[in-house]
Amino acid sequence: MALPPVASRRDSISLISPVDGAIDFEALPDPITSEQEKAGEGPTWFQLYSRGRNPGGVGELPLHDDVEPTRFEVRPLTERERSVARALSGLGEDDDREARILASTAYLGWCVRLGLVSVTGWEGWDFRRETHCGLRCWPADALDGMDSVTSGFLALTIHEMSVLPLVSAAPSGS
Repeated sequence: MALPPVASRRDSISLISPVDGAIDFEALPDPITSEQEKAGEGPTWFQLYSRGRNPGGVGELPLHDDVEPTRFEVRPLTERERSVARALSGLGEDDDREARILASTAYLGWCVRLGLVSVTGWEGWDFRRETHCGLRCWPADALDGMDSVTSGFLALTIHEMSVLPLVSAAPSGS
């Protein structure tokens, strides 16, 4: 139940925020109960999805017929993008706990600004990419209207995609 294999740092996947009103929570494949986790039965399908584990992707999400979801297309960051994001966020090894938390939050914001390919179904999303440190990214104010659950979900998914090893298109041994 992990993210799909990444063959290229330009591969992208489509996501719907785990708090999007278009999701039919009553029709999810399994119930959403914190009691399951407390009982040690493990996370539900939706909990895995909302944590960026993407089992089955958005095609598995039950949606209301009369509501169009906001879709986010995301891709993994290149090594250069990750390096620039770490530098711009001020992430340092010798920082105290509070500084590391703030820098980590900034790093995750850069993950979304760099790894978000497109947004559809979001009324008022009319932002244009800008260039920052030689990289194309969304402006910081583009994320201002995004709730923290959605931005965190996108950031963690992009980060996880970025650190997964690339799969080889050629069979091994050839």
